Amino acid sequence: MGQRVPCGSEAPVGWHDDELGRVCAAEFIPIAGSCGLIDAIGCWVLSQALGVVATWRRAGWRQTRISVNISARQFAQGDLVATVLSGLKARGRTGDALELEVTESALVENLHNLPVDTVKIERGFVQRLGQSSSAGRLCTAIIAMAHLLHLGAVAEA
Repeated sequence: MGQRVPCGSEAPVGWHDDELGRVCAAEFIPIAGSCGLIDAIGCWVLSQALGVVATWRRAGWRQTRISVNISARQFAQGDLVATVLSGLKARGRTGDALELEVTESALVENLHNLPVDTVKIERGFVQRLGQSSSAGRLCTAIIAMAHLLHLGAVAEA
């Protein structure tokens, strides 16, 4: 697998493997992308997330939402909307339970194609705040861009 990427306890995505220890997204996403599995993983994650929301709703948690990261590749393929709608329909859900997270680069390349209402600043940028003046300027620019486009902005902690 090459050099291991350290995963802090705050890393939200990953799993624990008995042999490898904690495996985080920073390790497996590039590998999945290079070997052609990112699409299948993306569909599986979306399906699992919608299943979790359905379980939460049946348990009475009506206001709960779930966020799913969408790869730039998934975003650009053109069938993302159909995939999401199909998954929602299969579970009897509406889109109010689901938030799709897209990287800034995919957003800028494809913004004119989708109804987007919020821009998320990735954790890596947020973690560098206070350590680098360029990180602060970049976050400020992302927020300004979002506001100019009449979009909300959130930061991943």
